Amino acid sequence: MRARFRGRQKGEIYMKKLSVLLALLLALTCVVLAACGGEDETSSTSSEASSVSSASSGAESSVSSEASSAASSEASSAASSAASSADNSSAASSEASSEASSDTSSAPAAQTAASTEGVEPSGTNLAAGLKLAGADPVDASLGNYPGNLTDGVFLEEGGTFTFNTNWLGYWYNFKDAAVETKTNAPGGVAAPIVDLGKATEIRAARIHVMLGNTSGIVAPSEIKFSYSEDGTNWVDFGAKTFAKPAENDKTFDWVGFTLAEPVTAQYVRVSMKCTDTWTFVDELEVY
Repeated sequence: MRARFRGRQKGEIYMKKLSVLLALLLALTCVVLAACGGEDETSSTSSEASSVSSASSGAESSVSSEASSAASSEASSAASSAASSADNSSAASSEASSEASSDTSSAPAAQTAASTEGVEPSGTNLAAGLKLAGADPVDASLGNYPGNLTDGVFLEEGGTFTFNTNWLGYWYNFKDAAVETKTNAPGGVAAPIVDLGKATEIRAARIHVMLGNTSGIVAPSEIKFSYSEDGTNWVDFGAKTFAKPAENDKTFDWVGFTLAEPVTAQYVRVSMKCTDTWTFVDELEVY
């Protein structure tokens, strides 16, 4: 009986130990499984995060690419527009230049020939005996001074100025320019023109002028010489200006210019800007 009781006690003790061991093994298995599950979840979470990051990166890359493409397209469009504008501007400039060139060719700019002041008469006076254009005397009712500018008669140096018919009087109503029905200085410019009859080589021209200030006869403010081959296109070759003299000045003298080189011309013009009622001249010569 005792032996049987002791054997049962040992069996119960063995079973308890086995139960404890099994419980420990079960607990350890749970721990291991829990750990494995955590790693899988962490891996899954990491994988999902990586996937999200990749997707985000892809989206950002796509957005960046699209933005870059759009910016590039806009820049290209702007550059193309600028180039087109530049081309249009260049074309407009070229057209304007062409038109300006065309205008210049149709309306030549004024020309000036080199010359020196003064004329030393030598050779033949080419204007002698010729009738001059723009030199007709004014109406007799205004005071007729019909001097002939090509007859060789002029007031010699040392002579005394007198009111006589050897002077050609250019009359200009400077106080009322609108009243010019009888003037021979339209616009206040006296401009006798010599027509030599054909193209001729010339080298100088001069005019004898009253340069004082007496009784409304006053020196021109400017005397300018020009020549032309056709009577339309003129080349200036000398000009001189004058201040208004004091009253009772009866000075007179030659005014002229000599070209640096002889030229061919048919017409010679002397333009005088009137400053008062009368401008007096009594001879014009061309050499």
